[in-house]
Amino acid sequence: MIGRRGALVLGLGALSWPAAAQTDRPDLVVRALYEAHRPHVEGLGRSLLTDPIARRRFFTRALGDAIARDERRAIEMGMRPRLAFDPMSGAVEPDVRELAIGEGVTEGQGSRVVASFRSHGTATTLTYVLVREQGHWKIDDIRGEGAAGPWSVRGVLGLP
Repeated sequence: MIGRRGALVLGLGALSWPAAAQTDRPDLVVRALYEAHRPHVEGLGRSLLTDPIARRRFFTRALGDAIARDERRAIEMGMRPRLAFDPMSGAVEPDVRELAIGEGVTEGQGSRVVASFRSHGTATTLTYVLVREQGHWKIDDIRGEGAAGPWSVRGVLGLP
C-alpha cells in the first residue's frame, strides 16, 4: 500500500521538472517546482533558491537575480540572507505534506496558482504569481502569511 506521501511522490514523479517548467499550464510549473524541491524538504538536497539552473528554470529573471544577489550579499557580509526561510513551505525548516495545487486563474499575461498543504502540522496556503517570460510561465512572486503577517518574496527582497 502506498501512503499519501508515496502517492504524491509517484504522482509528481511522472512529471519531468524541466519539461513541466516549460509548459503552458502555470499549475504544472508550480507542481514541478515542488517536485524539484522535494529532496530539500526531505533533507536530502539543497534549496532550489541556491541552484542557479533551477532559479532560471522556475523564476523570472528579476526574481531569480534578486535571490542570487541576496545570497551573494549574505555571504560577502557574513550575515543571514533577507530571504532566510523556505518560501515554498513558508517556514524556516521546510515541511510540505498533503500538497494540493489549484488550476490557477489566468488574466492576460499573469496567473495566480494556489498551493495548499500542511507545514509542521499547520494548514498553509501560498499564492504563486506567474508571468509569461520568453514564452514560458515563470514564478514572479510567492505570497503567504506567517506569524508576523502577510509576506511576499518580492517584498522581502525589496522588489516592487
